[in-house]
Amino acid sequence: MLLPLALIVATLAWATGPDVPARPAPAAEAIARAMADAVRQRFGPGTVVEIDDVTSGSQVPQGRLDAVPDPGGRSGSRIGFSLLTTRSVGGRVRAVRVGRASAMVRVQVQHVHTRGFVARGTEVSAQDAEVVLDAIADLPLRRLPALGEVLGARALRDLPAGACVTASDVVRQPTVRAGDEVVVTATGPDFQATATMVAADSGAEGAVIRVVNRESRRTLRGRIVSKGVVNVIHE
Repeated sequence: MLLPLALIVATLAWATGPDVPARPAPAAEAIARAMADAVRQRFGPGTVVEIDDVTSGSQVPQGRLDAVPDPGGRSGSRIGFSLLTTRSVGGRVRAVRVGRASAMVRVQVQHVHTRGFVARGTEVSAQDAEVVLDAIADLPLRRLPALGEVLGARALRDLPAGACVTASDVVRQPTVRAGDEVVVTATGPDFQATATMVAADSGAEGAVIRVVNRESRRTLRGRIVSKGVVNVIHE
């Protein structure tokens, strides 16, 4: 069963009247919405998803319908999806597969775009990159790095002008390097402590690393807050 369908997330407007195409079947609408929601969740808020040319032989169940894209799915191409619903099995709510579907998936999202050529090994500067809202093609369905994650990062390959920068294109420079002295803070309901320790690992802001007390040799785990500052994680 081939059901022609064009769906733009958040701006659905079905045409009516004798001189316009008939409204797609409710099953196709439900499948397309589930597909678009799944893709938008992977790229993040503000993503515009267009679902076109839905193909499915599955019966759409009443109630919740979720679509899970195939692992190899890429934007701007036909992607297969597993269709799931939720059912109570033995007193527990579980996800149950109810069928398969596929569709052309086009994505428009804000992303970091190179202004000019960036050579491999070069640190990306504010002059090298900007944020644009544009369609992206032939990319995995996953979140793209924000500008703050790209600036100061090192290019892992040559990036041509106008390239969409992905997480695999750059590596962030460590905010803290192994051997650095760092200020470590630990907080609780009724206490706050600060000490100077030594980083045992390197990492960028937000990474979890080990820190060592020079005197006691005790090792703790903490999250890098900024350069030289780590917050202890209570486990």
